Amino acid sequence: MDDKETSCIDQMSELPDFILHHILSYLSTKQAVQTGVISKRWKYVWETFPILECFQGHFGKHLNLINPKEQELPKDERRKIFNQRLNFMSYIDKKLLRFHEEKLCVNKFNLHIILVSKVLAPRVDRWMELVAKRRMQELNLYIFTGKGRVHDLSKILFTMESLTVLHLFGSIMLRSPPDSKAVKLCSLVELHLRSVYR
Repeated sequence: MDDKETSCIDQMSELPDFILHHILSYLSTKQAVQTGVISKRWKYVWETFPILECFQGHFGKHLNLINPKEQELPKDERRKIFNQRLNFMSYIDKKLLRFHEEKLCVNKFNLHIILVSKVLAPRVDRWMELVAKRRMQELNLYIFTGKGRVHDLSKILFTMESLTVLHLFGSIMLRSPPDSKAVKLCSLVELHLRSVYR
């Protein structure tokens, strides 16, 4: 790499975060992650990118299974899958906590998860509370549960005043609150519901 190319990279790195975030928004998630190897500056830009993509399938090939036991997988493999699920949830915990502590904006949050345990379900509620405080504009939730269970997000979702786009798919309960004044979705422009319970 010659001096001219190095100089160009340095000049780009000096741009404000919001411009670099805008550049990343045109890239695929994989490409955006790869920018983190350019320099420490770009690593920070990626880590504070306001579009959060959280797909459970990226943490293990069998994580799309609701009940691995039914697939006759060995006990060690089932334990590995459960640990991968926990690692995925811990990743989201850390990511959202950082955004909360540093008061970083979350423009868009995509979550694809299979909730296999009632014990783990409250963590999803906590994530929704954290992103709601970050003035989120777009929320895409794909939540699946086993054994006919559903996850009720009504109380949190109805309070997201900054939300403009909401996509819900899967084992999600969406009940109307008893008091219509509790609904604060005043900015909502698009609502997409699929296989949602009410």
